[in-house]
Amino acid sequence: MLTISDYLYSSKRLDSHGAPDADALREQDALRDAAILDIRFDTTLLTLWILFDCRGTLFMRDGNVAVIVANNVTSLEWQAPPRDSRWWRPVVVSSPNFELQQFSMQLGIGYSNEGKAQFLRFSSSSAEFHVGDIAGGDAAPPDFADDSDEVIRAGLASWDSPFTPIHSSTI
Repeated sequence: MLTISDYLYSSKRLDSHGAPDADALREQDALRDAAILDIRFDTTLLTLWILFDCRGTLFMRDGNVAVIVANNVTSLEWQAPPRDSRWWRPVVVSSPNFELQQFSMQLGIGYSNEGKAQFLRFSSSSAEFHVGDIAGGDAAPPDFADDSDEVIRAGLASWDSPFTPIHSSTI
């Protein structure tokens, strides 16, 4: 079976899968309550991948994971205070913008205990949004306060999770 990583490196990701219920590349707050799980940045390709857990989002009926792919990244910024443990990072605001052949997005990730804004911001020449399913992705997320690190990792999507694409869009 195809993993998320295999899918993203394959030409299959450009096949038509139908439009997502909420298109994160075009709609304000389409990713609200999805959680950022992981980020990869390939400097050789200037490609950014952002992996989301979609169990908490109200805007996507289909799929339990999503990935944004930003191609030819021109800027990338992450702001969050340091932490001593894993932290569930739900998106509170997602703001896509496409002007003058430049795609940009800001993802607000709530506030830290100190009241400081947390965000991920990037710009690129194009972007893709892929929604799909992973096995076990519909169960309740792990408890970050009580579960062991091993249980938490096992309960979340990763780049090596088997993946079934459902919807996609490009800009």
